[in-house]
Amino acid sequence: MLSAMMLVVRVSPALASDARAATLPTTQPLDFSTPKAMLLSYDRSAGGGVTVFIQFYATHNAEEEKLVAEKSRSESMYGLLQVMVQQKWGNDGMNTVLHAFGEKTHDDIQAGTVDVDGDTARFNWSDDSPPVPFVRKDGRWKIDATSFKNSLGMSVDDYITSLHAMFPVIADIADGIDSGKLDSPTAVVAEIERRLKAMNQ
Repeated sequence: MLSAMMLVVRVSPALASDARAATLPTTQPLDFSTPKAMLLSYDRSAGGGVTVFIQFYATHNAEEEKLVAEKSRSESMYGLLQVMVQQKWGNDGMNTVLHAFGEKTHDDIQAGTVDVDGDTARFNWSDDSPPVPFVRKDGRWKIDATSFKNSLGMSVDDYITSLHAMFPVIADIADGIDSGKLDSPTAVVAEIERRLKAMNQ
């Protein structure tokens, strides 16, 4: 997803178009009352800009703010791709494409469970994906940037570099869908797998 494609790499015409067309739901306000409710609000924010996603994180210092800003930039790109794919191929197609990127969807959130311990919590996915750490502040549950940072297994700068490496892949996939070159979820997944394999060689 992305915010009007203000990226350090290049602008995808397809995602830029979706950024202009996408509108966030106005009948369902953001819900921070529980970790799962917050994640569902996060998912509903697909098509929003970077600042939309920043508000779902609790940060405590400048390094965490930097991490969250770049993570939110990445999420905004995936969100616009989500909107595009969902409009074109429905929920099944959207699940297929986002899962190929290793991203989670509304269905994954619904299938997850939450463990609460006072003002901290952990959202557990139904598969073996790492849990999402939460902290409650002023009655609002948010993703805990400190725990998230500590779970990366790499420096913040290295993680941001890995996020940036995906930007042109996401943009190219969106352009391929928009042009008709990638004409089905199966074709999209094959191209994602090809690009990811090339990146890891």
